[in-house]
Amino acid sequence: MSAGDIVLALDTPPAAYDEEVADETAWTNTSFDSGSSVCGTTFVAPTSGAVVVHWFARLQANSANQRALASISVATGGTLGSGTVVSAANDDGAIETSQGTTGGVETRMGASAFRYISGLTAGSTYNVVVQKKVFGGNGSIFHRSVLVLPAP
Repeated sequence: MSAGDIVLALDTPPAAYDEEVADETAWTNTSFDSGSSVCGTTFVAPTSGAVVVHWFARLQANSANQRALASISVATGGTLGSGTVVSAANDDGAIETSQGTTGGVETRMGASAFRYISGLTAGSTYNVVVQKKVFGGNGSIFHRSVLVLPAP
């Protein structure tokens, strides 16, 4: 955009936000899963076809020498956790904590991350969910939130 351009509502749709504070303890899923208390929101893609998704999670690994991760998945449509995935939860962009070498010494941490997602169809509805997994043993998640903002 430049000076003098007309700004349309779709150019800057409102931010979308969700927060989940229900504890989910001792989960054992080794692939990304939304859990029983889903944290997610729907949003409309802006004219630019790009958004920035920020997410936060407080989690821990409960088993010796294991890791717990939290990431996001973005898909088409207005149903949380459904639709064609356009940006999958992945290890490389995840929030991650590890368990010490001694069982029973839990490593709890809270962290945030963001992902720039482009190539969305302007005006279409999408959904984003925070997902979690462990590499072995079990993990716990205590709080998570997600915020979607339009991007240029």
